[in-house]
Amino acid sequence: GIDDASLPPQAPKFYAGGGRVGLDRDTFYLAGGVGVMIRMFREKSFVGQEMSNSYDARDLSEEIVVNRLAACWNEALVALRELIYAMPSLVENGTVMDNGDFLPFLFTLLSHDPCFEVAAALIEEILSLMS
Repeated sequence: GIDDASLPPQAPKFYAGGGRVGLDRDTFYLAGGVGVMIRMFREKSFVGQEMSNSYDARDLSEEIVVNRLAACWNEALVALRELIYAMPSLVENGTVMDNGDFLPFLFTLLSHDPCFEVAAALIEEILSLMS
């Protein structure tokens, strides 16, 4: 809980959700974890040359998405949404925007049924903080 005795006394009580989990989220962010998660959506060895250049999920076949990428991507998208919910500053400071490329990518990801629901939820979370 918030009064976790194992936390240092200077740990903010409500930042990033508060308590041990909030401290873990903050550590993940400070260690560059958010950038690494976003990178997996465009890393050439993971998604192939064509999509790494275009950053457009429509360039991937449905078969590759269903068989190789959807399960991993959905887990990453859920984790990103949870981080953004707990740490709205990730949108405000541009951390999850990836130089303006990530949000348009998410919209192209809607073209793949296995990722549609999770991508839509993340888009909703990001846009709610941008408005």
